[in-house]
Amino acid sequence: EHIDISSLESIDNFQLEVDRKYQKADIFINNSGVYHLQKSLSKDGYEMHFATNTLGNYYLAKKIIYDLKENAKMIFVSSLAANFYKINFSDFQSLHTKNKMKVYGISKRIMMANAITLKNSLENSSIDVNITHPGICATELFTKSHSKLFNIFVYPLMKIVFHSPKKAALNIIKAIFVETNENEWVAPRGLFGAWGYPKVLRIKKIIYDENIREQVSDITADMISRH
Repeated sequence: EHIDISSLESIDNFQLEVDRKYQKADIFINNSGVYHLQKSLSKDGYEMHFATNTLGNYYLAKKIIYDLKENAKMIFVSSLAANFYKINFSDFQSLHTKNKMKVYGISKRIMMANAITLKNSLENSSIDVNITHPGICATELFTKSHSKLFNIFVYPLMKIVFHSPKKAALNIIKAIFVETNENEWVAPRGLFGAWGYPKVLRIKKIIYDENIREQVSDITADMISRH
């Protein structure tokens, strides 16, 4: 089924089609995302990284819960970049932030805050939520987002230094089969979490801070309520 994850209307239509055509699922992997885009807005008027990586990602997860079986697993795929950029509540969507990596990192950090909130809200259900990130690997996400010089000189080095997409995907697979607390995610165990085999590791405290999560949850809920 086709879905535009940056559009809340498209998500609504997608969920209706899934509900109509398919049986309930055991696993839901929320791996949608955009990276390093030129500044643009979604159909709903939100900054595109935020609309896709954060708002649409969370809205889809909330909608798809009803199409999951008991004891299902929901996986949110985040990014190492979420570790490095603080949420700016005065520019929540990063509309006025020029640094593309910062925009991306913030969108993933907000996504994580919402995922932890969702995990806690499902505490008394049989559905579990885990967060993971794949580390750094050389994929088309980079070649389509950077300059020709980057693709000529940097990208080949990335393929040598960092792990392969197959190894990166092991983090998602492990996240399906392990249990984590709200302050943990499945991530590469290597230097800075950039590469290596998957392991359950601690999330930065500022990401799962309850006060920050409450602010994020309130703002996100308000945006969704306007839809």
